[in-house]
Amino acid sequence: MKRMLRRLLPAIPLLFSTVLMADDAEIYYGQSVSADPNILFVLDTSLSMECQADANGLYDKPDSSCVNKNIVAGSGGKTRMQVMQEAFSAVMSSAPGNLNIGLMRYGGHGENQANGVSFPVKPIDLDKDGNGGAKSVIEASIPLGQDNLPNPTGNGEPVREFLQDIAHSWSAGGNTPIVDALYEASRYYRGETVDFGNLAPDQVRAAHPSTYTNDASLNCQTKESWCNNSAGQCNTALALTDCKTETKKVCKKYATETITSTTPNQCCGWETVQQASTCQNCITVKQPGMCQNCVTSGYDESGQPISSCTEVACMKDVQQCTEVACTKNVQQCTGGFTCSTTNTSTQQVCEEWEDVTEEQCRQQQITCGGGKRYISPMQYECQANYVVLMSDGRPEYAGSASNGGGINQYPLRQNEVQTLTGKGAGCGNDAPNGYKSGTCGSELTHFLANTDQSSTVAGKQAIGTFTVAFGVEDKASTDYLASLANMTDGALAANDSTSLKLAFDQVIRKVNRIDGGQIASASMAYQPDYTVTKPLALAQKTQNVYQQVFGVLGAGVALAEVRSGLKEILNPLRYWGRLAVTSNGAFTASNLDDLTNSFNSILDKIDAASASFSAPAYSIDKSNLLAHGDNVYIPVFERSQLPLWSGNLKKFKVAKSPIDTNSDGIVDIQKGQIYSTKNNKPAVDDKGQFTKDTWDEWSTSTAADGNQVQAGGAAALLNPASRTLYTDAGGTLGYLGVANAAISKALLGDTGMDDALHASLLAFARGYDKDGSTVRHHIGDIMNSKPAVLDYIDGKSYVLVGSNEGFLHAFDTDNGAEKWAFMPQSLLKNIRHFYDNNQAKTHFYGVDGQLVTWMLDKNGDGKVDASQGEKAYLFFGLRRGGRAYYALDITDIAAPKLAWTLNSSQADFAELGESWSKPALAKMRVQATVADPMELKDVLVFGGGFDPALEEENPASRTPDAMGRDVFIVDALTGDKLWSLRDDVNGADALLTHSIPGDIRVLDMDRNGALDRLYFADTGGKVWRVDMDMDLRDTDASMYDYADARLTLLANLAGSGTDKRKFYYEPDVALMQHQGQTVMILAIGSGYRSHPQSAGIQDRFYVLKDENVYTPPDPDTFTTLTDADLTEADALAGAGKNLLDAGYYGWYYDLPNNAEKVLAPAVTFLNKVVFTTFAVGDGASDDPCNAPANTARAYVIDLFNGQAVADLNRDGTVDADKDRSVVAGVNEILSGAQIVFLDPVGSNGVDACTEGDCQQSVDIRVGKMLLPVMDSNNALGTGVAGSVDLTDILPRTFWRDGGLSY
Repeated sequence: MKRMLRRLLPAIPLLFSTVLMADDAEIYYGQSVSADPNILFVLDTSLSMECQADANGLYDKPDSSCVNKNIVAGSGGKTRMQVMQEAFSAVMSSAPGNLNIGLMRYGGHGENQANGVSFPVKPIDLDKDGNGGAKSVIEASIPLGQDNLPNPTGNGEPVREFLQDIAHSWSAGGNTPIVDALYEASRYYRGETVDFGNLAPDQVRAAHPSTYTNDASLNCQTKESWCNNSAGQCNTALALTDCKTETKKVCKKYATETITSTTPNQCCGWETVQQASTCQNCITVKQPGMCQNCVTSGYDESGQPISSCTEVACMKDVQQCTEVACTKNVQQCTGGFTCSTTNTSTQQVCEEWEDVTEEQCRQQQITCGGGKRYISPMQYECQANYVVLMSDGRPEYAGSASNGGGINQYPLRQNEVQTLTGKGAGCGNDAPNGYKSGTCGSELTHFLANTDQSSTVAGKQAIGTFTVAFGVEDKASTDYLASLANMTDGALAANDSTSLKLAFDQVIRKVNRIDGGQIASASMAYQPDYTVTKPLALAQKTQNVYQQVFGVLGAGVALAEVRSGLKEILNPLRYWGRLAVTSNGAFTASNLDDLTNSFNSILDKIDAASASFSAPAYSIDKSNLLAHGDNVYIPVFERSQLPLWSGNLKKFKVAKSPIDTNSDGIVDIQKGQIYSTKNNKPAVDDKGQFTKDTWDEWSTSTAADGNQVQAGGAAALLNPASRTLYTDAGGTLGYLGVANAAISKALLGDTGMDDALHASLLAFARGYDKDGSTVRHHIGDIMNSKPAVLDYIDGKSYVLVGSNEGFLHAFDTDNGAEKWAFMPQSLLKNIRHFYDNNQAKTHFYGVDGQLVTWMLDKNGDGKVDASQGEKAYLFFGLRRGGRAYYALDITDIAAPKLAWTLNSSQADFAELGESWSKPALAKMRVQATVADPMELKDVLVFGGGFDPALEEENPASRTPDAMGRDVFIVDALTGDKLWSLRDDVNGADALLTHSIPGDIRVLDMDRNGALDRLYFADTGGKVWRVDMDMDLRDTDASMYDYADARLTLLANLAGSGTDKRKFYYEPDVALMQHQGQTVMILAIGSGYRSHPQSAGIQDRFYVLKDENVYTPPDPDTFTTLTDADLTEADALAGAGKNLLDAGYYGWYYDLPNNAEKVLAPAVTFLNKVVFTTFAVGDGASDDPCNAPANTARAYVIDLFNGQAVADLNRDGTVDADKDRSVVAGVNEILSGAQIVFLDPVGSNGVDACTEGDCQQSVDIRVGKMLLPVMDSNNALGTGVAGSVDLTDILPRTFWRDGGLSY
């Protein structure tokens, strides 16, 4: 029974559809729901960047003319300033074009104050029309030459180049007011008034006019006064407030009154006389004493002289005075006091009063002097905002610590920061790390990270901070700078030119891994994606995008709640605008390379998002070899704007029955839910996201890893020192390392590289970072490869998967340890691209094709037992990674062997294109001559591949296909070509003009154990049939001459548009009985897979009838089907007809949504056809955060008339319009439907399955819908609503060998 059951699973791809993964990176780069991130570099140009201080912290000159220069080790005599300028230039030259970057500095002058922003945050490249150059930015605010910047070199100098010019124009000098500089940067982002930079534009520390606007509403004063409105004394231009009426007495008539007064006893005359007195007589004499001897010992960072003084003996001048007799002049009254003085004055007095009533009013007059207000670069809700602060030391002001200056002076804007952050005195952390000068710094950056910084932009706008410590040698300074970083891994350090470039490089990497997109991670239950962090609930304006999105939320959850909850995850690439404080975000650097790479690393981190294209792999239940087991292996990856994408493979469990984890009678884990046995908690929440409790089975963490892509899983276990890595450099399998002389510099892409780089590249491939010691724990993204599980007789199982870093990995399923990894020699050249990691929106592919495992399993137990002569092989193509196929002998998993390889450089395979087609295992009868015995060979059948010429979207410019126009059959054991359609069938080369990237549908129609028919489609919109058994039908002596095979163009469905329909995938083939007749039906959809967002073609889904079921079409009478021979699906059903009625050859369905296309193979199952589509968001938006979402749909329709047959929205009825399709994802391309087999049972649903009584239920799952698109609950009537009777299927098992996991 086991042997019989075991053969059913490999046969499923013949009955249904093999699942192909979606392609590719273009959808990520093309997603419009993103805004370019903003980055403000704040660079240190203090005196220490140029000059070396002595042991007392003093400099030999007050400016950059110093003699004692601060030279960076290994830089060839360059100062820190020069190294910083070169590193910044290198970063700007290679930075990806999706960034907005501005520039600011502190220092460069002798004042304590910080500087204004030197250049606004702007796109660093010109737009498509050549606009946006630095010159236009400057001239929009001030004529050239009137500011503090160099003049741009021409109209077309892009910002990225001009920022380099600015940095190189700076000279070092002055202090290190770090907190004040961050405060000014925050005012720029927040759009507040210019503070430190509020100076004339030509001043050193002035903010550039392009960074601010002159706001007339600033610097206003209010003058308040009362006026008599009744008397017309009020200003009619001003408003009257608080008016009140009052009555008072007013003088009606005045009179003049004269007043005379006399002052008696006045002196009548004065006289000067002399009187005797004493006076001081003083002389100067010399006396010994102590004097201060002061000399200038140096200058502080601001250029102020610092003196040192000593006491020395000296003679001092002293004044000595004595009293002597003398006379003095005095005034005496000699005329007597008998005189008097008369004074006369007048005054007005009221003679008559009257009562007067008046209206008194208050008036306020506001006068504004105007001022400068920064223009905030924050524009969009989903835009990320960052400050990158580089410093070569501690925060410091003028003077010395002993006199209250230096590190003992508080920031000039401490009070303002205290008020802004609400932290109170000293921000609750006075003198952090011993620096009063650094008070409130970390509180400010963490406030920027956790509080909304814009009142005009929707959502929570946060500002992340990275720090780079350059040449900082004391721990207190390094720790202080690290405390300012609020980004994960946002603190870097470097001590020489190499490490400085590395630090900058890391900045770029990090910036380009976070951008405006929501960080997303991991796949959902069956092929879906999980998000790493909870996205913003950004409402897409068109609500119908979500009306039919459902997910598994657990028992009793209303569908309305499903809709509401899923709105939060429909935009997986939105940036987490509400940036959270995370662990250390500081970087250190000491040299040019490290500083450059630190900046690049930050820039890369700012644009990360995670996802999963590849479907998870399910283990096969070893107890019955038919149902899927409870282990699931989920590939995840982080997308980046740069080449280096991080991936991982994680293991979880799938609950085969409800689980009550704490035995309280309440089900904690539902049947079918993904969970971890480490904590017995679901790994996925009710919205399909990894939860904070996510803890994969392989993780060695002491607590749940949460939703981090690189945490846990197989990646976290990688140890470069002990990895076993192979490559076939030189044509033989050998170790990947410097000891392998076959790994030449030419294979690594550059014959001129030095030995150090050669060794560094190979160390990088092993898993070390550029420094040769830091472990990267890195697996490349797993995009189109799919994990495959293989079991061995010793009880061990291994999961194999390819990654786009270029490795095929083998992991132990028990503990996740990597057994080995293999990199084909053609992919060695990509190591340099990942190492440099500086090509924007460029994704390199590696082992990108699907894997095929093959066991020569003699005893049928599903396990490899070499002692019994059993063998195991692994076959795979590179897909986008190249034009080659590989076969590994993995009978001994500890010692893989290269069985064979084939590629387009070999004469037999010159036509081979990119190896997209998954090889199909089959058997083929061969006979060298009629005299030789017939041999039944194990073979692989695959399409000729993809021609990259189709990447050209404009059909007028596209060149005809020149490769991939073939079908190959090779010996599975040797790789030798046994047959190809183009070479061996007369006339086929003239007929096959388009590439064939899809799989080949292989059939054994007469059930004699060997292939006899092939179906496939090409990128020219054609569907083909090959009858391989024609030699059996003719009259000559030979029986297995496949040159006699007949190629028939079954259908030409390219259409008549400017660009033609294209088939990238094979047709699904269904064979059935109807009214005593056997019917062969093909199902296929068209879609321009190379450009998923292209809208130039009206794509369709087709169901065709091949009326020549058992006999080959007669070339003299057969007519190729075209669209004109087919009936539109609704018209067919409207006429009460279906495909089985006489006179109907097929139907088509015009995909109704904007640029909708089929980008995966269909699945035909029990008279229903399931397929997925991708449609471009309809409409336009100037706001990149609210651009229309691209949608992925799952269709379930009647195989015979194209109508709805399942209750997709689960409302209890099948609606002809609403239930034809369901939205199953947003901004992603779905794989084909996946059939998940539940445990087989007896017909009563309880007893075990036996040979005479075996029923099995299945779920058909698509994308990130956690509820199956079809299951026993929503497929009304017969079919999936019941179960599959295996008792009937088993006798019709096909011949294929396997051991595959699906």
